[in-house]
Amino acid sequence: MKLLGVEYLIVTNAAGGLNPQYNVGDIVFIKDHINFPSLSGKNPLVGANDNRCGPAYETPAEARMLRILGADLAGFSTAHETMVASHCGLNVFAMSLVTNIVIVEDESPRITNHEEVLETSAKRSETLKELVTRLVTELE
Repeated sequence: MKLLGVEYLIVTNAAGGLNPQYNVGDIVFIKDHINFPSLSGKNPLVGANDNRCGPAYETPAEARMLRILGADLAGFSTAHETMVASHCGLNVFAMSLVTNIVIVEDESPRITNHEEVLETSAKRSETLKELVTRLVTELE
């Protein structure tokens, strides 16, 4: 993208809210990320991908660990895309739509389901579209 003259990358995603102050439907600007693959010493750009098993949500134990580490959101993507764009010299704006509250209790009667994520995304899509449009207008 940089070679094509792109200066800005705007990325959006759906994410589960870990921060107790976040509510379903909130839009959160991402200021940092925790990149677990790089902590393992393995190259995240090498490997096979199989989407048939996803989406797979975090377990309550993983959610508690993420909170301890300081994570406010749990999402499937964005970290790698924004890292590469940043390394290429692009200005990156990333935001998450909180589509569900992450379950941290082992015995919770709630179950995270993809339908909830899709429903919240549909309800807030117009607001997110307006926000991205305004951001693009401000960048021009």
